[in-house]
Amino acid sequence: MKRLSLIIIFAFAFAACDKDDGKSIVDCLGESLFLNAHHSISSENPMQVNYSVTYEGSHTLNNTVKWDFGDGTQQTVTSTEVSHTYSQPGNYTATASVKVSVNGATCSSDLHEHVTIQ
Repeated sequence: MKRLSLIIIFAFAFAACDKDDGKSIVDCLGESLFLNAHHSISSENPMQVNYSVTYEGSHTLNNTVKWDFGDGTQQTVTSTEVSHTYSQPGNYTATASVKVSVNGATCSSDLHEHVTIQ
């Protein structure tokens, strides 16, 4: 009965989180992990966007993040934060590919963050 309750709670939480809003609940070896992508547009340069990834949990977030900024530019960084300057106004979807280590295994997830450059 306890196992069934955990599955139901996870299914509800997963269904409540839209994969395209920069948030993701990942089932990693039976554990739920909450990952989130954020962005802010630079006040000094409206074409520059500062992105970050956060993780809530007791396991280890791999700080190597592969970014696809949605404009043909890809970059791998060893940090959960990165800045990118777009060359043209438009609507973009940046994707952060992140990994979390759980009990010696690694689980990965893609987080999508929508941004409008004016």
